[in-house]
Amino acid sequence: MRGARAAALLLLAALALPPAAAQAPAGPSRAEWKFLEKVTAVRPFLEDSPDPQADPQSIGQFFTPEIYARLRGNAYYGYFHDEGFSWPGDAVRLDVRTLPSTHLYQAALEETLREALRQRQIRPDAAAPTRLGVCLVGVEPRPTARTLPGVMLEVYFTHPIPGQSFFWRFGLGSRDGLAAALADATEAVVELLRQKKDPGKTGGK
Repeated sequence: MRGARAAALLLLAALALPPAAAQAPAGPSRAEWKFLEKVTAVRPFLEDSPDPQADPQSIGQFFTPEIYARLRGNAYYGYFHDEGFSWPGDAVRLDVRTLPSTHLYQAALEETLREALRQRQIRPDAAAPTRLGVCLVGVEPRPTARTLPGVMLEVYFTHPIPGQSFFWRFGLGSRDGLAAALADATEAVVELLRQKKDPGKTGGK
């Protein structure tokens, strides 16, 4: 699973932690604490991310302007907005999309997402009330001087009762190549869904 579980758990930890600027624990070194401050910082997406200017074609194709305005986070674990979503542990209805610039990877995206669900015994069902949406908004197919091969995803989880949703925009790269990055990213999405399970909730249509 490599970085997939780590990415999901890092986001969950960030959701639970107060800003790192509070008080440093005695254990970490100054350098470690500086890094911790970076990875737990929560900043507005539209102010913190270079994507709206550097990669504008990835913006506004899946998420709405209202969602972008609510996203908070950083470049390490991505930017999220949580309305209080919890998963009842039932099947999920898939909404899998690509952009014209990433359409070549539509089949690979669907295949890796379904495999991640299968590994966790989560059943896709077109009639399920819980929806899992994923859009591949960016692809870096080859390594560059500054980046690894990787993907940028926009993700939502939503449930009609009570209609609370979760939104996440994040990127993930891999030294093992683009296919590994896509697999890790979809596993991170499904792992995060699984970690947000609340068996006390009931499904509905």
